[in-house]
Amino acid sequence: MDGTKTKKKKKDEEEVHLRREIGLLSAMSFIIGTVVGSGIFIAPKGVLLNSGSVGLSLLVWALCGVLSLCGALCFAELGTTFTKSGGQYIYLLETLGPLPAFVCLWADFFFIQLTFANRAFQAIAPVIPVLVALSCLGALNGGIFGSPRMQFVGGREGHWPRIFSMIHIRRRTPLPAVMLQYPLVVVMLLRGEIYKLVNFASFSRWFFIALATLGMLIHRYRFPLHPRPFKVPVAVAVTVTVVCFFIVGLSLYSDPWSTGCSCALTLSGVPVYYVTVYRFLLPKRFRRIFNYFSEQLQILLEVAQQEVQTY
Repeated sequence: MDGTKTKKKKKDEEEVHLRREIGLLSAMSFIIGTVVGSGIFIAPKGVLLNSGSVGLSLLVWALCGVLSLCGALCFAELGTTFTKSGGQYIYLLETLGPLPAFVCLWADFFFIQLTFANRAFQAIAPVIPVLVALSCLGALNGGIFGSPRMQFVGGREGHWPRIFSMIHIRRRTPLPAVMLQYPLVVVMLLRGEIYKLVNFASFSRWFFIALATLGMLIHRYRFPLHPRPFKVPVAVAVTVTVVCFFIVGLSLYSDPWSTGCSCALTLSGVPVYYVTVYRFLLPKRFRRIFNYFSEQLQILLEVAQQEVQTY
């Protein structure tokens, strides 16, 4: 019996696939580091200046805390209903279909770089306290861990180049998807206008949170018998959806230029989806060149498709 278990364990170690090996303590540290981030050290000043009083600013923080809790409960239901990696991409794919999921993936490719650049910029700034820098690095680590998984799953589902669905044969990490994050981050850091860039990205973030909770409600209506280990009250999901769409509309009203550009960049994923995924209208010569470079990258990075399908 012990020999069989040993052989099975050895075979599992030799197979190329992502592993679920985050323990309880590591998971708690990861979540806390991601949640705290750098915003808690920056946002209070802006909230106090715009609210005009300490009491009103505390009320704003309390309401935002309630909204965050409701949103977290909605995502807890989505996460327990669809037990696959990929985050919002998978939730939209399973509830609203491939087009919203692809647009989310497309927007994530651009806008997650802005968040990375913001956190990296703050983490290396020489004037901030050491603890704040460590908090920023914790949030940066969470982003590097989470976002490449979305690109990885997009490649696995056929919405992204296949090279991004491959993992390193020894380290068992989605190396191409991780490396995809860096070029645009460097460009954003060189620009220096970090805060404007992050405000530019907020439209996409709230828009897809609203779509995810809306998709959850639609999926409940269409598939009432689907197993759901955890369910939030409908009123909570409706409230989160309405508030998120309200924030999107308020962003368009308060800063139409930046939000309009963000909206245009997000919606540019629709024609890209039509050409590259839905109809696959890419010329054959382009496909051959792309496949050649993908093969060379696969050799250079020492990556391969998963031998065991994991979710």
